[in-house]
This record gives sequence, structure tokens and C-alpha cells, in this order.
Amino acid sequence: MSSGGGQAVFCSSPSFLYKMENKYKEIVISNTAEAFRNIIEKVKDDKEITRRLSIEHSLCQRGFFWDGDNKVIVTPYPIDPTFLKINSDILGYKNIKNIYPKKIKVSLCEALFKDKDVFDNLVKIIKTNPNIAITTYAITDEFLFLISNLKKLNLKFKISELPKQNSLWTVKYLDSKSGFRETIGKIQAKDNKIKLPQGFICKDINEANQVGQWFLGSNKSCVLKSNFGESGWGLKILRNNQIGPIERKTDKDSIWSDTLVIAEEYISANKSVAGGSPSVEIFVDENGPEVTYVCGQIVDRLGSFGGVSLGKDILSNKITKELKRLGEVVGTEYWKMGYRGYFDLDTVVAGSSNDIYLIETNARRTGGTHVYDIAKRLLGPKWEQKGFLISNDQFCYGKKIKSVKVIFDKLNNLLYPMGSHKSGVIVTIVDEKRPIIGFTIAGKDKNECLNIYDGLSKSLKDK
Repeated sequence: MSSGGGQAVFCSSPSFLYKMENKYKEIVISNTAEAFRNIIEKVKDDKEITRRLSIEHSLCQRGFFWDGDNKVIVTPYPIDPTFLKINSDILGYKNIKNIYPKKIKVSLCEALFKDKDVFDNLVKIIKTNPNIAITTYAITDEFLFLISNLKKLNLKFKISELPKQNSLWTVKYLDSKSGFRETIGKIQAKDNKIKLPQGFICKDINEANQVGQWFLGSNKSCVLKSNFGESGWGLKILRNNQIGPIERKTDKDSIWSDTLVIAEEYISANKSVAGGSPSVEIFVDENGPEVTYVCGQIVDRLGSFGGVSLGKDILSNKITKELKRLGEVVGTEYWKMGYRGYFDLDTVVAGSSNDIYLIETNARRTGGTHVYDIAKRLLGPKWEQKGFLISNDQFCYGKKIKSVKVIFDKLNNLLYPMGSHKSGVIVTIVDEKRPIIGFTIAGKDKNECLNIYDGLSKSLKDK
């Protein structure tokens, strides 16, 4: 239900409109595009910028699933009322408020500050909910600027994910491929069980290409990584069986320009172990690091991230235990550096030895955070023993864009819960500019989730 003025208020009963004085425990600022502003704004082609923004802004809807009920979710644009209604019924939400700026480019926090009506609304929410928590997808310069201006008004709120004052630099540093490699190298010197692929930090793509030739000449495949690449953008795999010189397509993509590039040995993965690329997420607060979950990542052959799988029997006890140990070791080092908030460790399990190699970290909430929160909400505290979940953030259902209502109508028989079973589909993203949706499927095991996945695909695909 839209109430105008850059806000939408939702409750479980369509005939009742929650008023401003309702109590909220949290404000979620879902600044998914803003986190990648530096690389998006380097793009020269206007159509490509529009495409990238569509991808990143659509991911903001995942914030609806973070942390539960009684929250205000701030997004770049309004979340569709059908999406809010159906998902609130599934998750048992009663008190959700969605606010958004009238105009948005890349930065959500910047747009919030510039939109007087929305900023004043945000201030009013904080005043009427003293000590409310403010959380975000990623700590950015724009987020810090927004928070600074809220503090000037002597408002009472808390942020548990903010690095220590002299450690704000750790967010970008650890999120970079070079900062991660340097930091893990230092930890590795104290813990010889930690494995990092052989690699080099190169001054630019030209030097990285030369290092790539060196790897290929040694009969090793190689990965080139732009320093701030994400979800497969800024990643190139050079295989040792390729013939001729390295393709120069990277020269045309802005993500490779004016940046450090990492060239490292490609580790061939054991696909039977959670797809070969398990990940562990950690939350760091003043008391230290805490592992939240382990998962398998769904990554295509080019290295692009699609989603996660987590839950019952996703990994052996041995690998789960080692992933959690690695998360605590690295998390402790990050904690000492003053980092606070979420991060994950992406790994590869080597096919030849089952050794776990650390590949990169993401210093923010990740593509599995909302799936973890959904699992806790639907399956309870022992969700890992109760079920299995699979997600996909970029499922293309055809060539023609379907409305939010049509998508939910077509999936009606598959939506969670299917009958009395704790199984079914939760639609997490609907991109209204592209024929793309995101979803999480919950089931009793992997096979049930895959069967539901097949049904979803058949229900949505163009005929």
C-alpha cells in the first residue's frame, strides 16, 4: 500500500494502515548499488551503466529478509505491495515500513540526504524509536556522511556494524583483492594450515597479462582479478590449454583500468564438495568474531556468482569444522584491525587434495545473508539439521518482462509453504526492468529443492 511522500507502510491486514508512531527496532538501508559506485561510474557507455544499475539496485529487495520483523527498509525505489504482502505472510511479518527517495542514481544514502521529505521522515522515525538500530548492506563513504548528519541532530540510535573510528579504512582495504591477499599472507605466516593460491599483486592489467603468460608457460591455469571486482565482473580465467596469446577483451572493460590487478594460480575445484566453492560468513562485534553459517556457492564456469546452497548435509563435518576455524582465525585478525560487521571468506576445495584455499573476502553483507535469515525464520534455531535451501539471485525466466503479480500468480502452487510441508519458493527479487527474479527454495533435502526448482522453471519460462 502506498501512502505517498516516498514511503509505503505494510501490515498483515490490508485494511489496516500502521501509523508513524509504530515501534520499529531497526532501519535497514539497502545500498546495494552504492557499494560498487566507484566501478560503476568508471563505465563509459550509458546503456551499460543503466544495465549495471538495474542489476545492483534490484538486489536491494534482499534487505526485506534481513533480521526479521519490526523494521523500516530503505530502498532506491518502492518495493511492490504484492511482494510485501505475500512475503510478509510467509515470514510472519506484521510491521514493515518501506521508504525511498523520489530520485536515485547510484548512491542511496546520497539520495536520502538530498530528499528533504524522506530525510525528515527518517529523522522522525528515529526520534519516535530512540536507540533504534541502523544497519546497511555495506559501510560506504556516503553511508558515513548520512550517519554523520543524523548525529549532528543529537538523535539516539546505534550501529553495531561500524568499524572503530580509526579503522574505517579496513572496509575498502579488506574488500579489495590486494588488501585481502596481503592480510591473509600475514596470517599465513603465523598459521601454516592456511592456504592461499600462489599469486602476485600487479600494478595494472598489462603486468597481470605478463604474469598470466608466466603461469601458462609453467603449465598452470591462472585467474586475473580486478582489485574491486564483484560477482564475476572483473574476473578472467586463463586456462593452460588455450592456444595463442591471451585475449585482450579486458582492455575494453573499464573495470580493468586504473587499478591494481591480482594474477594468481587457478585452483581446480572438487565439484562434489558443495560445488567446489564453499564459503563461511562471520559477524564481528566488540566481543570478537562469530561464525553465522557455512554454505556452498553456486558459481558458473566463468566465476560469476549466482546463489548459495546451505543446510542439512551441505558439507562434511570435517570441512565444516575447518571452515569455521578459518572464519574465526581470520575474523580475529580483522577484529584486531578494528573491523566490525559482516564479512565472508570465499574458498575453493582443491580437487586433487581437498585442501581448502582462501580466495577472497567480501567486507559487507553477502549473497547468502538473506538466505540464512530466511532459514532461521522459517525453520527455527536448528535449521541446519531441519532442511536444505537453495538460492538464485539472477534467474532469467524468458525474454518478456512479467509483472510482479503475474510472477506470484504463476508460482502460487509452489510458494512456501506447500501444503503442510516446510517446503517451497520464497521470491526474494523481482527486477521490473529485466526478465529476472531472485528466489530461495526451502525443502527437506537437496533433491526436494531441485524438484521445486524444476517446477519453478517450467512455471515461469516463456511458452
